[in-house]
Amino acid sequence: RRPEGDLPRALAPLLAALALAAAASGPVPRPKDAYASAPDLLADMLALRARVKALRAAGRIDHFGEQRVQGAMFAFAEPPDRLRVDLVSPLGSTLAVLTVSGGAFAMSDEREGRYYAGPAAPCNIARLIRVPLPAEDAIRVLVGSTTVIEGPSEISWDKAGHYDVRIRGADGAAQLVEIGPDRDVLPLLRSRISRGGDTVLEITCDRWTRVGDAHVPFEIRAAMPQ
Repeated sequence: RRPEGDLPRALAPLLAALALAAAASGPVPRPKDAYASAPDLLADMLALRARVKALRAAGRIDHFGEQRVQGAMFAFAEPPDRLRVDLVSPLGSTLAVLTVSGGAFAMSDEREGRYYAGPAAPCNIARLIRVPLPAEDAIRVLVGSTTVIEGPSEISWDKAGHYDVRIRGADGAAQLVEIGPDRDVLPLLRSRISRGGDTVLEITCDRWTRVGDAHVPFEIRAAMPQ
């Protein structure tokens, strides 16, 4: 049987490690050169995202709804409104191709043996990406940016280590934008647009990386709850 007096000594290293971890995860102080103006911060963030002149991205989609969409997705975009999205099955065959250019929409769907054409309306773009966004907004999401609603804004520092920008729009609209403090990147962490307290669009970005003279997120999630 272990003597009771040995137990505190055995736990000492663990308690010290826990104390160190707690200190490391404590409040993050506001940067000395912190932004004082929400419009200035948003303008600088959007300017950094505008450095992306063309984009190729690959990812996976697994959407459950009336029709399950599963496979690899390849996106090719040129801001502000040129977009192509290919959906490829797990076996490597092309399932669908969506293109948007000059306000026109086209999509060939090999799953249903159908071809669609018409205006680049959000409902048409959602036929493949499952999120009803205008082409410009879909491309903003791909480069790690967000639509910014119009209205008065205020800025605050979150002790978790990022800026919070809150915007009050018309007709009960509101937006929360969380932005990291690195001035060379100003990474968008989360954007939530709501109306009457209900989420309209939520975007989260993670694992930002440098590509050329720009930074883009490696992981993006977009949701428009029904």
